[in-house]
Amino acid sequence: EYYTLSELISNLVTHLNVSTHAATVKRLSRCREIVETSRAIAVKATNTDLTGVEDDLNDLLESIKEEAKTETLIPVKVASERILADIHYRRQHPTVKNYLPSGYHEIDRIIKGFRPKEMTIIAARPGGGKTSFALNVVANMARRGIKIGVISIEMSAGELLERLYANEAGIALDRFEEPMTDEEVARFESARAYVDKWNL
Repeated sequence: EYYTLSELISNLVTHLNVSTHAATVKRLSRCREIVETSRAIAVKATNTDLTGVEDDLNDLLESIKEEAKTETLIPVKVASERILADIHYRRQHPTVKNYLPSGYHEIDRIIKGFRPKEMTIIAARPGGGKTSFALNVVANMARRGIKIGVISIEMSAGELLERLYANEAGIALDRFEEPMTDEEVARFESARAYVDKWNL
């Protein structure tokens, strides 16, 4: 891999950009900490004893929300310059989206997809299809090559994967509980090979 001289200079840490570099290191370190904490919660949630799982999850979400509040305390002039820069960028790159599309065009048209630092809540009665919808969004993003993490306190990794495989193969979920036909097995194997390449 090769870099131009200007790229090397811009990536070099000096007294001129040390604060920016430090902020980047801090942000990446925090991201890694959140990922590790989330994994620990996910592992704990797979056990039959869920004591403390909800508290751990709530503590993690609260800490993220508090950090987001402090990050929003910026001068008006800085925010104004960012908005202006975004306007110019969109004019120069009209096809580039500043959000992650859900894959549902009508939903994306209304909410403009998923944006950084936003929490989107999907609410419905039990059995209303929340998990199915969420996994469809995951699949839509994964097909685009987007890296996604899925954390569930209700389903195991195997159960979530079964739903993804079933959806991709066009097989009813209850067929996983019964002997499949040769055709269904072939469709499952094809879907499995495809889904396993996703960045999940």
